[in-house]
Amino acid sequence: MEARNINDYTYMVISKNNQLDSDVKNVLGNVFGLKKVQNDVNNAKSDLRDKIDIALIDNESSDFDDVVQNWGYDKADKTKLILIGAGEKSDQLTSPESDKYIFISKSALRHELLTIISRLIIDLEIEKYQLRQTYASNKEVFVKGESMYYRLNLDRVEYVEAYGNYVKIHYSDGSWTIGNCSIKSIEEQLSSSDFCRIHRSYIVQIDRVSNFNSVNLEINSKILPIGRHYKKDFESRLIKL
Repeated sequence: MEARNINDYTYMVISKNNQLDSDVKNVLGNVFGLKKVQNDVNNAKSDLRDKIDIALIDNESSDFDDVVQNWGYDKADKTKLILIGAGEKSDQLTSPESDKYIFISKSALRHELLTIISRLIIDLEIEKYQLRQTYASNKEVFVKGESMYYRLNLDRVEYVEAYGNYVKIHYSDGSWTIGNCSIKSIEEQLSSSDFCRIHRSYIVQIDRVSNFNSVNLEINSKILPIGRHYKKDFESRLIKL
């Protein structure tokens, strides 16, 4: 899963006021690069609303009550509903679910939109950071050495070789590490999407394979054997056409 960028977001304005529509576009479209969905009240009542991230609804629009009621409160978590009016929030909204919406005043439209989208950007950056942290944690394992466990950065690994009762972990820079574990136990720790067992004595990082045939493969000028019991699975991972 990847975090979204702010310019992946969509917005729609439900208003009869062309100036308000233009003001919103200046902030959301021109400043932040959000994509506009056609201003059509029917879009707000259809499945298309599931694809709208931010809906701005003018309380002076004749469709205001209809859109707000028909949007569905279960949609409020998916779509930010921003209600635009001239008065105070308490004057405009009487629904008990009104706390699920964001109310902004026309007189402070630009300032409040900038604030809302800036907060959204911060939320997106936090999400990206959390995804990077998750990715990093999935790219590291601890391997037992002679007397302690060592952190192993999987991005550096080219292949793992059975070495008696140990494993020899080969890195892209030509260095290697001895791990005090079996090749089976380290295989269980490695991501199946990134690594593949090709032989009873070898596990390779798939992205490091430069070429292969029916009996061997090459990684960084090193030739490794492909065991016949592992051949079918290996080839199915690399051959997509």
